[in-house]
Amino acid sequence: MLKKLDNFIEKTTIVLLLISLSAIIFYSVLEIILRQFQVTYLWIGSLVRHLVFLCSFLGAALATGSDKHIKIDIISKIVKPESRAYLFIDSLVLLVTTLVCIWLSSAAFDFFQSEMKYGKEIFWGLHSSYLTFIIPFGFVLISFRFFYQWSKQVRKLL
Repeated sequence: MLKKLDNFIEKTTIVLLLISLSAIIFYSVLEIILRQFQVTYLWIGSLVRHLVFLCSFLGAALATGSDKHIKIDIISKIVKPESRAYLFIDSLVLLVTTLVCIWLSSAAFDFFQSEMKYGKEIFWGLHSSYLTFIIPFGFVLISFRFFYQWSKQVRKLL
């Protein structure tokens, strides 16, 4: 079941990333063209910034799922990567990383709730809290992807 959910997240993330990147390109080009006619829409810059932020989290979730995220692998210099000790240490690192991402998700959700209370309208009638929801959404995706990586490592150990 975790594998099916991970595959669904992978496909959905790719689609969302493609839509976001297409929107970034479209609105950036539109803004450049409109400048030639001395027309400015202030909301375009803000929208593009938030889409870039969303793309960052989506890209991080994709990298985590394919085990291409940034990591410092000192352990493989000490212990053979094929050994059970390496698998154990790697699974421990994945578990700690998952827990840290869950903690960051919680903090991001607290920030989102604070923004709901004290935020303001940004553009198109959107409240700033909707845009800050990108942060907890991104961390939850990354947390799940790390959890799934950890569960695969634990299965190898058993």
